[in-house]
Amino acid sequence: ERRFSTLTRIAVAQSLSKDPAAALATANQALSITPSDTIDPSMLDELEALIAVQFDAGDRTGAGQTLKRLVQAAGKIKRDSARLSVISAQARAGDVGAALTSAGQSPLALARVAEIQVRAGDRSAALTTLRRISAAAMATPEQQNAQQLAYIASVQFRAGDQRNGAANFAQAARIASGGGQPVASPMAFLTHLPRLQQVAAAQTLAGDGKGASKTLEEALRFARMHPDDAGRSSNLNVIARAFAEAGDRAAAIRVLREARAITNKVAGDHNQRSALLLEIAEIEAEAGYVKEAVETLDHLWNAMWKATSKQMIQDAETKIASIRDERAKTQAKAKLNDLVGKLKAAPHWTTGLRVAFALGSDWLAKLAAIQARVGNHAEAAVTFQQAVEAASMPFGATDPFSFERIALAQARAGHWQAAFQWAGKLAEPEARAVSLLSIARGILQRLGVKSCEFSTLAC
Repeated sequence: ERRFSTLTRIAVAQSLSKDPAAALATANQALSITPSDTIDPSMLDELEALIAVQFDAGDRTGAGQTLKRLVQAAGKIKRDSARLSVISAQARAGDVGAALTSAGQSPLALARVAEIQVRAGDRSAALTTLRRISAAAMATPEQQNAQQLAYIASVQFRAGDQRNGAANFAQAARIASGGGQPVASPMAFLTHLPRLQQVAAAQTLAGDGKGASKTLEEALRFARMHPDDAGRSSNLNVIARAFAEAGDRAAAIRVLREARAITNKVAGDHNQRSALLLEIAEIEAEAGYVKEAVETLDHLWNAMWKATSKQMIQDAETKIASIRDERAKTQAKAKLNDLVGKLKAAPHWTTGLRVAFALGSDWLAKLAAIQARVGNHAEAAVTFQQAVEAASMPFGATDPFSFERIALAQARAGHWQAAFQWAGKLAEPEARAVSLLSIARGILQRLGVKSCEFSTLAC
């Protein structure tokens, strides 16, 4: 199943890269290793994406055959999501008539068909499909769902029906925030905040930046409800990033300043405080606020690095103690001692933080991306290489997906050729495949390709 999923993601990336022949070959390879009787509910999204790959590559016969497999698998699942998968697959395979018949009067299903028509460039047909959505159907209780309304609104907006799209976005935001009712529980943010974030994300994707900013201002009210400083700062970071993505840079920097002030008060875990500050710097750099990003990194280096490094060294010593091979243990100790020596002699943040974070590949990948964003590409190249080395260390703070995340960050920063060099040499086949796929995704994102427009699998 994991191999099938990985091959599907590769096929999607190849299709997005305008290589239909390669995409079709990969799609057929994925389908060949998955017998029809082994398909489970979690694989319906993959099958739908493969149908799109086949159809876009001109293989309508293959798309039709895959559609039959999807319908067969969905028939075993008694869920609305399975029905929607069938409708989407019918539209993706070019049988819009069958998709519309299957959709009936369901606003969500009709919006799904219209979305696929928008993706195919036929906005006129999408608008015709959207007109099938009746006011009566939209007024039913099951349609008063913020996430569904936001999705329908995003399709309307992208199809050119901004009036109805904006109205449904506004209604979705009202529902997500509790319908204007007083907030009864101090923990209400757990429910309302993610819903408002989903609505704002849909508005941003649809191109309604002003609407997204308005929704995010309401989300801020719930983000500040978190009972502890670390949680509140983390919530604000998420909102700030969303503001930046919506194009409201002034609001993003305003919220980041608030987050940084709160982070400085976080008690206890130094690693947690450092992680929050690094995230703030990352968002500042991505939003184009180079001066603020550098100030945050300076603060992180001057105020936090000693405690953070001490904790990371202690964690590494614990991991080294558990290594059974004496030779490997000796080598690990030598590496750690060398690191400690460099740490004591480290200069300012540009290299100092790289040494301080030397045991955490994710920390290093984030730092390298920030260095590239602020224009320090030479330092970024060194930091990315160190991130790869950290991911390979027996005492590094890593997980199996570290290489994938490093590759994506490196490609997004414009250093894809260097990433390609190390990713192609990884010994473990799956790690090598997903890392190379992440490089392709990073390049596409850097080129401005909205991979989510094709499939959520490419996000």
